[in-house]
Amino acid sequence: GPIPELDGKWASCIRVLDTSNGITLHRLELQENQAALSLCTCTFPAHSTEVFVAVGVTTGLLLHPRSASGSNFVHIYRFVEGGRLSLVHATQVEAVPLCVSAFQGRLLVGMGRVLRLYDLGMKQLLRKCESSPLPVAVARLATCGDRIFAGDVAESVLFMRYKKQGNHLCIFAEDDVPRFISNLCALDYDTVAASDKFGNF
Repeated sequence: GPIPELDGKWASCIRVLDTSNGITLHRLELQENQAALSLCTCTFPAHSTEVFVAVGVTTGLLLHPRSASGSNFVHIYRFVEGGRLSLVHATQVEAVPLCVSAFQGRLLVGMGRVLRLYDLGMKQLLRKCESSPLPVAVARLATCGDRIFAGDVAESVLFMRYKKQGNHLCIFAEDDVPRFISNLCALDYDTVAASDKFGNF
């Protein structure tokens, strides 16, 4: 944790583990007061032989009431020799990136009420598509085929689809019961398992 322990002060690290023996291959400490909130591995068609790590980062985060007084970024790292991580670039985004997910060779980022699709550029992520504003805030993401399951922080699960022809994300089904989604997992093309902050599954 940060020293001294103060509201809005954070310390985060990314750890690469060898799962066969539990040995840490690399431990990367983020800069002062950066909170790593989301992480996923992803690939991009232009770099099909490489696996990248995307990390959603914010600074000056307060949990109650939820706010971030600093900047928000999506960091992209590549694996280098020995399982180490090397920063490719950091892309600034408008809201706290609470969730990131690989999707059809691109990166899906949930930031505030918006879901955005990015591709990998030379100096930063390139914006390709964006959803219309969702009810409260995207808290969790899961994907299956061309479907996206977005867990809203207060309005349950929304089923979305990416339409290549019009290059847009559209909602085609949603739960009519508001739920405070805390976790989400895609079971198949039509089914998700979700839990809320009150312990319901």
